[in-house]
Amino acid sequence: MAKTSTQKVSSKTETKAPDLDKIFEKYFWLIIPILAVIYFIVSKSSTGFYQDDEMGHYLNMRDFWTHPGAILGNWPKTGYKLVMVIPSLMGYQGVLFFNSLIASVTVFMTYVLLKEYKIKYAFFGALLLALQPLYFDLSFRSYAEIFSGLLLIFVIYFYKKDKLFLSGLILGYLFTVRQEVALLGLILAVMFVMRKNYLAIISLGIFPLLYMFAGYLQSGDIMFIINEMKNVGEMDFGGANRGALHYFKVYIFIIGPICLALFLSGYLGFIGKNTKEYFKRFDLIYIVFTLMFLVPVALMLKGVNPGTWRYLIPVSPLAAFFATVGLNNLADAKFKSVFMGIIGVLALLTLGFLSHTSNGLDVQDPSEFTKILCITLFFVATLVISRGNIQKYLNTIAIVSLILAAGYLFMNYEPRKLNPENEAIIKIGEYVNTPEIKDKNVYYTNSNILFFGDVFGERGKKFQTLNMENLSKSPKGSIIIWDTHYGYRPEYKKDVKLDVLKDSTNYKLLNQFMSTDRKFAAYAFEKLN
Repeated sequence: MAKTSTQKVSSKTETKAPDLDKIFEKYFWLIIPILAVIYFIVSKSSTGFYQDDEMGHYLNMRDFWTHPGAILGNWPKTGYKLVMVIPSLMGYQGVLFFNSLIASVTVFMTYVLLKEYKIKYAFFGALLLALQPLYFDLSFRSYAEIFSGLLLIFVIYFYKKDKLFLSGLILGYLFTVRQEVALLGLILAVMFVMRKNYLAIISLGIFPLLYMFAGYLQSGDIMFIINEMKNVGEMDFGGANRGALHYFKVYIFIIGPICLALFLSGYLGFIGKNTKEYFKRFDLIYIVFTLMFLVPVALMLKGVNPGTWRYLIPVSPLAAFFATVGLNNLADAKFKSVFMGIIGVLALLTLGFLSHTSNGLDVQDPSEFTKILCITLFFVATLVISRGNIQKYLNTIAIVSLILAAGYLFMNYEPRKLNPENEAIIKIGEYVNTPEIKDKNVYYTNSNILFFGDVFGERGKKFQTLNMENLSKSPKGSIIIWDTHYGYRPEYKKDVKLDVLKDSTNYKLLNQFMSTDRKFAAYAFEKLN
């Protein structure tokens, strides 16, 4: 009898698995300073830019201090800029660090949101977000998308905690960053009505009304917000040419193959379960993710959105949320057949259509097999690891998944370097700071000149955008800098052709700049008459 008792105790001891949630719970807040420092250090090696407007947003932050109205409008992302104008006083490095801090706080709040929903392995979802390829790349950059994702987390978090006024207030503030959340605001208003919380409905409109009033004071247009949205809606960047499936095809590049595999297992986790109960538990998560994913798709098909990947970053925390739900779904033996079907289809699509490189916008022809390799290794791990102890099984799958996600990021991440055009504009920035140019009025077509020339404050008032109207009003002796990238772009209200300057005796060519790949050129003229 004693022997049997000893065997039972031994068996229990052998099958006991550590509770990783409890291990991480006490000190997980340290992820904020740790990731902030990591992201900031990464910025030192990735000195190039995701897009040119990254520089424009930094300039816009600095412009606030001489012209506060500069941050109003659809492009400036007003709500984001209000948070960033003080860090901008610390210079570009200060902005990089503060962006890194926002990204790290977003990772931590993803953990907090998962804990609020009482989902196990909350640390896993947060770390998976931190390892998403595009999230990692944009972590320190001056874009509003990660900040928007953070606000969405707060909207859901406070709704879940039944603090509906705060939830509505934050969504209203998010409207000042991204006006496309208006539809989400309508849905949330209906949900507030259903819960008979009319004060929360009022909270939705507080910041939009303040935003509209500020726009009116700035422009004199009482319909400022509506007209801003209308003007953007009339632009066409050719996004429709990429087709309705564009974002679905590139999503594996955005969040990575491991996160995508688990995301699908969470998002489609209702299959084979009590569907009503599953949707009821995650109703707002489904609504926010699906809507905020489909809106960029719709705008792309209209042409307003060229198909830029970063527009899906606001829902990256929710993708990690669903991925954590997907991890937990693996504990259910009944879900195994559904999971195998999901992974099987994903593997076939990845091998057949997505095992290629990308240029950061489109899938390209050269083959690249790390995505299918990661999916295969992950799938094999779910099959060969023993399910004898479910907690130990999930612990192991979580660790393997994070290792694979980190491995994929390590193998595919490339620090961005200054391109030949940037290097040419650095020379233009130096040129506008020479003694013979420094005190003159300058009309430019490429705002990156201001970034590389460190043109801010009072001196910035001497720099104006080049268009036919401003050119006609420019005084004698003004410097006109026209470039081949943005020189003639009517969609940006830049309507001066090079011939207007070259073929006129009113302008004298002073200097010209050429990129090393000869794809970019800029010309500096002086106005004689």
